[in-house]
Amino acid sequence: MEPELPLVGPAYEVAWQYIMNVPHHLPSNAFEPVTISQIESAGNTGTSTPSSPRHLSRFGPWLLPLAAIVIAGLCAYRVTRPPKPVVYVEPTVRTLAPTSWELPDHRKQLVKFDRYLGRHAVVLWFTGGAVPLEQDAVLRTLQERATELEDAGHIVLAVTPEPPSRTRLVGEQWEGGWKFPVLSDIRERDPSPVPVHQRWGRVDRTTGTPQPGLFLIDRLGQMEYIEGVPKPATDALAAIKELSGD
Repeated sequence: MEPELPLVGPAYEVAWQYIMNVPHHLPSNAFEPVTISQIESAGNTGTSTPSSPRHLSRFGPWLLPLAAIVIAGLCAYRVTRPPKPVVYVEPTVRTLAPTSWELPDHRKQLVKFDRYLGRHAVVLWFTGGAVPLEQDAVLRTLQERATELEDAGHIVLAVTPEPPSRTRLVGEQWEGGWKFPVLSDIRERDPSPVPVHQRWGRVDRTTGTPQPGLFLIDRLGQMEYIEGVPKPATDALAAIKELSGD
């Protein structure tokens, strides 16, 4: 009875059939160690030692099957191994920032975002809804460095889900009040919550909570996008310090 194939696959089957159809009885002394005296004696008498070409020829029937098994194993490994994960990184592109929106500032005066485009670079900070305005470290840094940023050619704007009455009270805690417009993302004619946060991708899709984010818009009104959504600065505080000359 022909033995069952120990391996599976066309390459293995060919290799196994080859082994079963070739003579494979090795001589009993095929793997015996060869001493120096044997080599010298073989050289003097003209006979061959177990490691001489004549004895190596006995391994001939085994060389091709062994090579076939190795090749089959490599092929099977390449076929069966799991593919390497492909990580696709969405490229960052620059295009126009979301425009055509206006919001009331802390004095309840409407401020149009588009009025700044084409004339100034804009630093736009979305406060989000998790941290009170008094504890917002980025908002505080912008307030402290507003003059330096303005001297460097940047206009600072902040957008918060807090109403104007709240932003006005917080601004009164600063000496001289707010040094830049703090806009409330509330519009009477728009029933959707924080509509500008949504346009800029600063709303959690699961909870609907406004998210913080710092955006840098150049003089041409362009900024970075990723996956079709405005891309915020990776480190808001570091970006502000760099823009202000640190």
